[in-house]
Amino acid sequence: MSGEELRVTTAHLSELAVRHERAAHETRSATVATEGVDAAVKNTHGSIASATSSALDAVLSSRHSAGDRMANVSDTLRDKLTDAAKRYGSTDEAQGSALDSQVRPA
Repeated sequence: MSGEELRVTTAHLSELAVRHERAAHETRSATVATEGVDAAVKNTHGSIASATSSALDAVLSSRHSAGDRMANVSDTLRDKLTDAAKRYGSTDEAQGSALDSQVRPA
């Protein structure tokens, strides 16, 4: 990044926040998509498939936990990006006003 100019816009930060909000929503939707599969295996295959059913329970539990964690990370990033956009906008406005007060009108 040496020698490159850093540019920050509140619109871009807000756009990234919306993307993370969407990612969290889609992750949660995907996480619940398999709900009931374990019960369906138990109902259709009975006790003969108890080992498979137990393994499926463990996999689905891990999947649900991982999905929740991923969605929470996206929520946290959304919140941080939204806060950064607000802070950047406030700082930009305050410093712009400070500069305006120092410049004499032509």
